[in-house]
Amino acid sequence: MSQGEKRRILIIGGTGTVGLNVLHELRDDRGQFDIVAAARSEKSAAAVRAAGHASIHLDLKEPETVRTAMHGVDTAFMLKPYGIDYLIQSKIIIDSAVKAGVRHIVNLGSHGDDDTVWSAIGWNRLVEAYLKQSGVGHTTLRPNYFMNNVGPRTNRETGEIIHYFGDAPVSWVAAEDIARVAAVVLRDPLPHQGRAYPLAVEARTMDEIVEILSVACGKTFHARHVSPDEAFSQLTGRGWDGNFARNFVDFMRAISEGRVGDVAQTFDTVQSLTGGPALDWPAFATRHKRDYI
Repeated sequence: MSQGEKRRILIIGGTGTVGLNVLHELRDDRGQFDIVAAARSEKSAAAVRAAGHASIHLDLKEPETVRTAMHGVDTAFMLKPYGIDYLIQSKIIIDSAVKAGVRHIVNLGSHGDDDTVWSAIGWNRLVEAYLKQSGVGHTTLRPNYFMNNVGPRTNRETGEIIHYFGDAPVSWVAAEDIARVAAVVLRDPLPHQGRAYPLAVEARTMDEIVEILSVACGKTFHARHVSPDEAFSQLTGRGWDGNFARNFVDFMRAISEGRVGDVAQTFDTVQSLTGGPALDWPAFATRHKRDYI
């Protein structure tokens, strides 16, 4: 990079919930950095441009587009699609980054113990392991359950919110707070080299969450735990690969039966890295009540 040239940051997954929030967090940094969002389709590219950001074509099913997109990139944010293909797609991203001379990758992984026996977490650890051995600078963010994913599972007319956890509490984090942490690392990766940051702010059961939403929105919500067989049918009906869905459902069953000891862990990572408080469920419900009414 020549003197005076802006450092290029590539956001992979910039049109999803987390990616859009990362772009939002970096909106005031465009004078200092060349920020580019990957987009698979023209529709996605148009959405990125409408938000005021530059886009570049990148389709994880077309490796050559990944290699091209990496040219001139200094730091990349790697968000993988939620499916079994993310193993090979992550490898393609990492290999392309190494060949292009990318200095640092900020990887979005998932929360859980390193010695996990659950595929949904273990696959992410395999990606982390490959990232470590690649030689590229790296930081991994490990969020637990997204607060933002409750809204899409809510029936606004009936107030029913489906979930897979049973009566078990799990820990949550808002996509906005994941993005705040990601932005801190993307701006200055070196202090975060080799670190894995857990992102889990508050542990709540779904019954507690529906009470919070009911107060915030002024209407009654109720939670419905979906059985493993019904959950599998729902997920495959949305296009999930059967093997991937089965591993996810088995993990959810284990949580509901109290067999996943780390699922309710919480951390102060957001506060310590950003200097500001994370969103808890009451604050999140107030901010996002438009998603429920």
